[in-house]
Amino acid sequence: MTLEQIVTRIFVGLGEPSDLQIYAFGTTTVDTALPGWRTLVDVVNQSQLELSMWKFPEGHQLRMRLNEATAAFQTATLAATLNQASTGVIGFNGLAGADNALAGRLVVGPNGTGLILASDANVSDTTLYLTKMTGTFALSEAVTIHQREYLWNAAAGVINPIVNAGVIQYRAANGVPLEVIDLVDIATETHLETTTKFVGTKVVASTVATPTSFVKIPGGVRMDSWPPAGLTYMVRYIRAPRTLAYTDVAVEPEVPPQFHRALELMGLIWGYRRAQESTDAYSAKKDLVDFLRTVRTEYDIQDDNVQGQVKFYPNGR
Repeated sequence: MTLEQIVTRIFVGLGEPSDLQIYAFGTTTVDTALPGWRTLVDVVNQSQLELSMWKFPEGHQLRMRLNEATAAFQTATLAATLNQASTGVIGFNGLAGADNALAGRLVVGPNGTGLILASDANVSDTTLYLTKMTGTFALSEAVTIHQREYLWNAAAGVINPIVNAGVIQYRAANGVPLEVIDLVDIATETHLETTTKFVGTKVVASTVATPTSFVKIPGGVRMDSWPPAGLTYMVRYIRAPRTLAYTDVAVEPEVPPQFHRALELMGLIWGYRRAQESTDAYSAKKDLVDFLRTVRTEYDIQDDNVQGQVKFYPNGR
């Protein structure tokens, strides 16, 4: 179904409420400038997002195969020469981002290491406050600052993980990343182990080494060690469906056609709850769960990297 067909079915199913009017006055032609049309398009977009990560009460989670994507990134370090060095406090010329931009990173010098507890970007230099120090730092020493957290960064132009090392770039127009499902060292073709948390010394480790595992964090990944610069990784992830514009009247959602009925039901649930019609909302919710269970049975495909998850292919493939 097209966006117009889905919105129309929601509008009619709700009894054509006047405050959600989608038609131009005196016609049955949709007016994309009307607040009602725009509200229901927003509902469809939110429903796409919720459906792409839908989880059944028994714990089974849907994943849309066509919303899987990959991105590459390269590890990066920051080099600096110290212009101040005292117990627990070092600094260098130049501004390294905003205040606390370097917090949580590891600084390594010829004779010492330390975890950066806080970073202060002053007028022309950056001051680092350290904890868990080993050894010492001295004026004019060259140090290297390592990071083990790599965050998503939206890009509109050319995506080049070498030029833009230190972040995970993704194509902004293709939908925001929702969940990382695999991380691979491209050079060694090694899959990093996914863990829910680091235990023991890995929580505050001060080791520069090639990572062997990672945890998912809001906005990216955190590795179990501080990697050297120049390692290249491929991220496999689930992204949100592309957002439908108010003018995409004849466009079909990215959600496969088999699931367009689910978008309609989710829109009805929203409308019933909005009108405080709890019985109708409950009934529509039951219809939605039953419908998704039926389609899930037909399209449940195992995957090597995400065991037990539902994989939906476009056009029933």
